[in-house]
Order: sequence, then C-alpha cells, then structure tokens
Amino acid sequence: MNKETVSIIMPVYNGAKTIISSVESIIHQSYQDFVLYIIDDCSTDDTFSLINSRYKNNQKIRILRNKTNLGVAESRNYGIEMATGKYISFCDADDLWHEKKLERQIEVLNNKCVDVVCSNYYVIDNKRNIVGEVNAPHVINYRKMLMKNYIGNLTGIYNANKLGKFYQKKIGHEDYLMWLEIINKTNGAICIQDNLAYYMRSNNSLSGNKIKAAKWTWSIYREHLHLSFPKTLYYFLLYASNGVMKKITHSLLRRKETKK
Repeated sequence: MNKETVSIIMPVYNGAKTIISSVESIIHQSYQDFVLYIIDDCSTDDTFSLINSRYKNNQKIRILRNKTNLGVAESRNYGIEMATGKYISFCDADDLWHEKKLERQIEVLNNKCVDVVCSNYYVIDNKRNIVGEVNAPHVINYRKMLMKNYIGNLTGIYNANKLGKFYQKKIGHEDYLMWLEIINKTNGAICIQDNLAYYMRSNNSLSGNKIKAAKWTWSIYREHLHLSFPKTLYYFLLYASNGVMKKITHSLLRRKETKK
C-alpha cells in the first residue's frame, strides 16, 4: 500500500454529535492524497459504533481505539505513531476544515522553503455560528510563538519526513508546547492569511479557564522550555497582554453584532 502524503490526526471522546461533520469536511477536501486517523478514546456514547459503521470501509480513514481512556494528548500521540505520511496535521472531532485547506497548504509547502504552514481561522459556537476569528502574522518565528500561540492546532501542518515526528506531552496547552518545539527546529512557519478552518469554542473547553491557561503557559516557559526567570516573566507579560487585547476585541465584535 502506498503511503499517503498527509496524515491527519483526529482524537475523539464522546463526540457523536459533531464528529460526522468534522470527518466529512476532511473527506471532501479538494486535495485527496491523505489518510485520516481517528482515535477513539474509549467513548461512552455512540461515537465508535457511529464512525465504524459509516467509515470502516473507507480507504482514506483508519479507525483506532485506545484500550483505556488516555486523554487527548496521548490519543493524538497514538495517531502520530501510526501515521506514515510526509506531512502531519490535526483536526479535532468538533472542528471543521475549509474544502481548500490542504490544497492551499501543500501548495505553500511545495513552493516555499518552509516545513510548517498554518492559516487564520474562524471561531464558531455549538450552533456553527461564527463568533470571531483568529489571525496570525504571515511569518511566524520562535520568538513570536513565545509571545503568543499563533498556530491553531487545527490549522497547523508540518514536514515529518524532514523534522521527525513530534509528540505531545500530557500537560495543559499540550499543542502549544508541541508547536513551539517544532518552530524551534525550523526557520519558521508561513501563515496563510485566509480563514481555512473553523474552531468550535465550547463553554467547558480546557482552554476556556483563564487562570488555568495562565498557569499552563508559565509552566511551559519554566518547566519545559527552561527559560530563565526574567525571560519567563517577559514572555508571560506579553502573553497576558495579548489575552487582554483578545478579550477586548471579542467584546467589541459582540457589541457590533448586537447593534445590527
């Protein structure tokens, strides 16, 4: 069997309500040289039976299942371990991709001297209404990534053949640390300045608790990247200020929508 060019990693736990839409947004990509690895983390709802009955004979989908509940990071790691593609990318079971996402990214990877590509993306609620968007600089280097997590996990793709595989640690902001490690090994990333994905923000998302998120970020700087205290404080203050500006921007956007 020929290896795919792109391996897409999708962990899921109790995602029966959203996973079909997420999978379909990948199946209908204009770029078709991919395999989607779905890793069911011992769901207690109908997730596994739903995806198994619908996609078990689909040659572009590999359905995996953890023996015990491991959490999102180790579920992604299982998919990464099984992946055979030149490039690795990610999509969670409640997120959506624009149909041209992979095509646009592969074009950049093939024509630019970069090994990491991401894009801007929309933020949606559980009714699929667009409630915001996340934008990043066109060029993202390691210093910029320390200031803010500019790579949305659902938009990032990297060259695993050249850089090797990167696994996620079982910590808060596991995706942020992984992309920091990847960018630190490259000459930076290119961010496509169009919204090519849709991130679903839920009320109980792990990243929604601001105090926890701040603690996780500090821990990444000090315990995992081993930055000095002055550098940690410097980047943490930048992270905090970016968070405040983000909150103000979202508030202004909501007011604008209310007035319409």
